Amino acid sequence: MRYKAAALQMQCGPDKAANLQKAMELLRAAVRDGAKLIVMPELFSTGYDPPAAAKEAESAKSGSVSFQLKEEANRKDLWIVGSIAERPELPQTKPTISSFLVAPEGVSESARKIHLWDQEKLHFAAGARTKVLNSRLGRIGPVNCYDLEFPEVARSCAVKGAQLLVSPAAFMTGDIWDLATRARALENGCWLIAANHVGPAPGGKRFCGHARIVAPDGRVLHDAGEKEGYAIADVDPIQVLDHRKARPYLTDLRKFE
Repeated sequence: MRYKAAALQMQCGPDKAANLQKAMELLRAAVRDGAKLIVMPELFSTGYDPPAAAKEAESAKSGSVSFQLKEEANRKDLWIVGSIAERPELPQTKPTISSFLVAPEGVSESARKIHLWDQEKLHFAAGARTKVLNSRLGRIGPVNCYDLEFPEVARSCAVKGAQLLVSPAAFMTGDIWDLATRARALENGCWLIAANHVGPAPGGKRFCGHARIVAPDGRVLHDAGEKEGYAIADVDPIQVLDHRKARPYLTDLRKFE
């Protein structure tokens, strides 16, 4: 099944309503270009500010962000990967940075970020397991931002059957982003749809942009550069079988000490 996937890229500020409005405008533009699967950047609604985002934690299934994404998915027959600070299930525990799949029929379980970066450790709890989400567009494995730098996360998703890896990100280091996105796609024979922030970042730094669609052979099919917009390209989960025959990393993988 061939369809278009898009990875959004946006500059987010502290105004949640403004961020959501911009995200919806970019999403709708990608849909006009034919996108059926759209991946949002990490913490796109609150902006990437760990202490502020943690205070805005909400439910992945019934919060304001998922409600707006559900309306869009249902109305236009879309699959949207969102990212939020997710409210903890137990009182007196920290929220998590979580991604979730919104489909026309509803919202999936959330996939929690496993490896926390820098100040995130002070405000969020880490996830403990990878998840693969079933959809009509294929089996989707979320790899949240910093988790891209740990090959084990994407490999776990691939071993569990993922055909597509999706990465909502707030990435600042461009050379690592370029290498990690291509390597995770190639070594697992998966499509990778990676969304990112662009523009000023905390601490006087800058987000590196370059949201992209990467083929299972590691080729970057479309890159959004360093301005707001989106990367978009045709993907076909069935082609994963051909790539894994050509580069049989998963079948040749051996256990060793």
